[in-house]
Amino acid sequence: MCRLGGFLGYIDENKVHKYLEKSALLAQKYYSGFCEFAISSTVGILFYVDVIEKNYYDMLLMRLKKLLTYPESYFKNLDWNQKF
Repeated sequence: MCRLGGFLGYIDENKVHKYLEKSALLAQKYYSGFCEFAISSTVGILFYVDVIEKNYYDMLLMRLKKLLTYPESYFKNLDWNQKF
């Protein structure tokens, strides 16, 4: 969300980096890695949405699969325990 705000010009690049850093540190504190984080986020979305249309459900599962398996995914190329 903060990256989108930066892209649209609502916040400057320095604020974007501060928000991302804060989010990353919280994620590192509560999750063991990208896989656990991605699955938890997806499950959270599924619980939040009252009625899930099949297309939306399929899109979420495809996004999760890409995040966890595609060689170009950030999740496959970044170290979870990065220091900020």
